[in-house]
Amino acid sequence: MTTGPQSLAHDDSAAGFYACGAGDQLFSDAHFPPAINAFLHSERMLLAVAARSRQVIVEIGCHEGTHAGWCRAAGKRYLGIDPVERYIQRGRARLAEADQQRCTLVVGRAEQVDELIARELAGIAPSDILLFIPFNCFGNITEVESAVRSIARSGCALLLSSYQTTPAALLARFAYYAACGYNPLTLSRDERGELFHDALGLHTYAYHPGWLSALFARFGMSVQAVQHAEIGQAFVTPELEVALCEQVRR
Repeated sequence: MTTGPQSLAHDDSAAGFYACGAGDQLFSDAHFPPAINAFLHSERMLLAVAARSRQVIVEIGCHEGTHAGWCRAAGKRYLGIDPVERYIQRGRARLAEADQQRCTLVVGRAEQVDELIARELAGIAPSDILLFIPFNCFGNITEVESAVRSIARSGCALLLSSYQTTPAALLARFAYYAACGYNPLTLSRDERGELFHDALGLHTYAYHPGWLSALFARFGMSVQAVQHAEIGQAFVTPELEVALCEQVRR
């Protein structure tokens, strides 16, 4: 692993990294070290708690509809959003006809989430919707301010699952990305957090809690940081904080 400059300009779209297939290795559980598996298990437990009082789950960075089956089994309506068209097409192909009544997959970006909700979920109150951003998908967004603005405009509750900026999390992320074949990896640090990137287009941040909370506050939205598993860091709206903290302590 090499260490890059303290700040790094990156103007390329993260969606292109996945659209060309370079990011597909990240979805293979064969590449997950134990800490990543534990993180994902904890993330699913948080989702189950956060979704209890919501009728609709909007998954931002849904891949092929990662949590569509879970939502169907839980009696929730599901809207999956991903910027990569081939992921959405594969997910739609796998949905049974009956599932399509309750599960919708659309091509779109986090920067458009408020518009997509208005279009796809017309008539559903924001109080009935949970925005769920899994598996550090938020860390892949390059236009992060625009994404936060759109999330805030939606008025929905939020569960954003990311990584801590601790040595343990850094080592787990490095092992995971290296197992996926991204080599050499470069680590860049700045006031936002810790960024791993490589020549293929990998570009993934873990944000410092203070920086990301302040960014949401700029757009009138309060989020609280909740650590989970050994390396996980969730950012949640206040109405979810108590229940999720209780889940983490179990």
